[in-house]
Amino acid sequence: MKTRNTRKVLSALLALLMALALIPVAGYITAHAATGMATIDISSLGGANANNSAASATESQWNYNDTTKTFNLSTASGSYKLTGTNSAFKVSVNAANVNLTLDNASFTAAGTNRGIDVGSSANGCTITLVGSNSLTAGNQQAGIFNQPNINFTITGDGSLTSTGNLAGDGISLAGNSTLSITGNAHVTAAGGTMGGGIYLYATDTIKIGDNAKLTITNNSAAVKTHTFTKADAPTTHKWKLTPASILSSGALTDASITVTIPAGATATVERELIPAVPINLAAIAGVTAPVAGAAPVAAITETAQYTGTVTWSPAAATFGYNTAYTATITLTPKAGYTLTGVAANFFTVAGATATNAANSGVITAVFPATGAAPITPTITGPTALKVLKGYAATSTGAFTVGGSPAPTVALTGNTGGGKITWDGTKLNIAPGLAPGEYKVTLTASNAAGSKTADFTLTVAKTIFSTKYEAKFGNWLLFFLCFGFIWMWFVK
Repeated sequence: MKTRNTRKVLSALLALLMALALIPVAGYITAHAATGMATIDISSLGGANANNSAASATESQWNYNDTTKTFNLSTASGSYKLTGTNSAFKVSVNAANVNLTLDNASFTAAGTNRGIDVGSSANGCTITLVGSNSLTAGNQQAGIFNQPNINFTITGDGSLTSTGNLAGDGISLAGNSTLSITGNAHVTAAGGTMGGGIYLYATDTIKIGDNAKLTITNNSAAVKTHTFTKADAPTTHKWKLTPASILSSGALTDASITVTIPAGATATVERELIPAVPINLAAIAGVTAPVAGAAPVAAITETAQYTGTVTWSPAAATFGYNTAYTATITLTPKAGYTLTGVAANFFTVAGATATNAANSGVITAVFPATGAAPITPTITGPTALKVLKGYAATSTGAFTVGGSPAPTVALTGNTGGGKITWDGTKLNIAPGLAPGEYKVTLTASNAAGSKTADFTLTVAKTIFSTKYEAKFGNWLLFFLCFGFIWMWFVK
């Protein structure tokens, strides 16, 4: 009976132990999906859990090996978040485009492990920082190390301190690689007790984005010289160096600069916003006084400091006659410029009375009324003139031209090769025209229409220019000759 009871108790204990063995350690993994983000509390990995089946479990996106104290990420484009602390922990990224988030995570690598090892297949890896994070390398190793020909990015709004061990650097690139630090990330690369902070080959590049920051602690005995390149295209930011004396070559507004960090020194390289300067271009171009029939403009002429839109009151597809228009111009400063500091009534618009409030880019431009509606032209004056062959220079009487706006007058027709001209008041006739008729037309035109006036110039061969005048002249000549002969012979 006693033996049977003992067996029952042992069986119950064994069943309980088997059940406990199947229960994963609390906090080991809080979320996991093949296409989602796995959130892992690294405090639950390794150490006291080394003998628990969950401590070395393999997931479809990641694997933790408690023997090597390594957290392996081997799924391309996988997303992971690490939180918590661990005193014997390493991250190894072995797939492309992995997204790793450090959320207030802190860990130290065991043995000769690095803190984060960006492997030869990990091109495009992105490390996103949330809160305050830190990692420390194992014996003689770099905090973060990447294999050759690999580009990766550190971004986010948090911070990360990566510390090497002994002669190890905080960050070490292995050739033909680019590290981009972007967003509002603040990365500190601290060398071990003899490490140089960061280690770069000549073919490596570190890019720093606008508002990002890199602090380097050079604990080696040698001066370290590094070149940094901006990661963002806009020219709204410039380099800020602390201390300023580390600048070796280049200007703070250049795309790239070279810094020199003395042995035992700490320096910070960052990208800060260039303070905007007040707009100082007063004349608004591209907005002209309204003219009836013209279309209103919708934008000013862009300048180096601002752009601007224009609205009109009253609104119209085309300007009308005898109407006063007001343009409201709204300026938008370009990068590096501000309306703060602009005086009241600073801006000007040609042909208008312009006003603006202080520190404002809204300009009110009041224009005079447009002209009255046009009046159809009129033109009257002499219609003909007769001169004899061999005439001297002469002119017609004045023509009367009317209409509003004042018409323009054009001369067309047979001008005798330019010998008949219009001077704005009358026709002038230069000498030298051959006998004949010269018919010309004066056309007065304005926006309301046009009116013509015809004129004929006759150049006669003799004093008797018609057959009737010739007959009269012949009879007169006959009687004069007859009278002369009669008087001669009678006397």
